[in-house]
Amino acid sequence: MTLERFVESRRERWSELERLIAAARRRGLRSLSASEIERLGALYRRV
Repeated sequence: MTLERFVESRRERWSELERLIAAARRRGLRSLSASEIERLGALYRRV
């Protein structure tokens, strides 16, 4: 697998994780819904 293919295959998950982390930083972790927190944890473990 090339580096470009590796990055492209994971880019969407990385972007989603970045979005959730940014939202938690801006508004606080309590502002995220339960499903968003679960998703954040799942994405973090995969990355």
